[in-house]
Amino acid sequence: LGMGNVCLAITWFYPLGFCLTVSALFSKINRARKLMLEANKGTKESKTLFAHMKIITQCVLIELVILVVWTAVDPVFFKRECVDNSAILCESIGSCGGNNMTPFVSAIFGLHIFYLLY
Repeated sequence: LGMGNVCLAITWFYPLGFCLTVSALFSKINRARKLMLEANKGTKESKTLFAHMKIITQCVLIELVILVVWTAVDPVFFKRECVDNSAILCESIGSCGGNNMTPFVSAIFGLHIFYLLY
């Protein structure tokens, strides 16, 4: 497993993990809120599991579209740079990067802020 694959995995696991966590919590809180409101009215909730999975599925699909486009247009790669070239052996620093990551990172973080504020 090369470092380039690790960089790619990081860019996929963080957004999908965040999305699954937040959407599951939102779905649960939304269900509890509706149960409380319906208990005050004296009615019973008739929603199925499908209605709650719909929220999670929509979130994951939006994230997947952004990630697939990002991977196709500007894949993330591992780059290593020498800090000190004066010695025979090079002391280096490695990092993940891409040519134009800003629009994709902004879209993902903007979407995550929207999820948290909604």
